[in-house]
Amino acid sequence: SERKYRCVACNNQTTSVTSAVPKFKDQQQKEKWFELLNLDETKVTKYSKICRSHFLDSDFMLKKLNEGALPSQNLPVRLIIINFVHLLGVPTSSGLTRM
Repeated sequence: SERKYRCVACNNQTTSVTSAVPKFKDQQQKEKWFELLNLDETKVTKYSKICRSHFLDSDFMLKKLNEGALPSQNLPVRLIIINFVHLLGVPTSSGLTRM
C-alpha cells in the first residue's frame, strides 16, 4: 500500500505530498509561508510535509515545487477572514485596518 503522510498545515492524511517544508534561503519567504499556512514554527520539523492542495498547478514544474512558490489555496479560515477584513477596510478600535 502507498505510504500516507499528514499535512502539517491542514492535518489531512494524503499520499499526494507536495514536498517537505522547504529549507528557506530567504527569511522573508519562510515568514510568509508560516503566516499563510498559520504554522507554529515549534511544531514544524525536517520531516513535516505540505500537501499539494495548498498550491496551484502552475506552482510546479515536473512534479517539483517551483522555488519561490507560495501556498495560495485552501488556506486556514482565520487567515481568509483577516485578509477579507483588511480588503474591506473594516473599522477597528484603532481606526481602519491597513493592507
